[in-house]
Amino acid sequence: MQEEPLMTPGQVALRLGISVSTIYSMSCRRRLPAIHLSAKALRFRRSEIEAWLAERSTATGAPVPHKSPLPSGKRRGRARKGGSNQTVDRLVEAVIKEVNNG
Repeated sequence: MQEEPLMTPGQVALRLGISVSTIYSMSCRRRLPAIHLSAKALRFRRSEIEAWLAERSTATGAPVPHKSPLPSGKRRGRARKGGSNQTVDRLVEAVIKEVNNG
């Protein structure tokens, strides 16, 4: 039985349409299935990446995973005087939606 060739972070970044640094970040946080050969050497099994994508497909009716890095109700930085973060929230939601659909 022949093993499937492993993908590099650059190849996975091209497949997912995101940056290589995001690939490293996601794999270090265990949000992306990866083989850690050393602190900076990563490889990926194509089948695991494709399965990971399928799990996140909104076409299958699966909920879109979104986990805030901050505890509930907490926000980074200070709120602007008299302003709100609604614009920022809308932009973040749009980016998340585009990443998940792209």
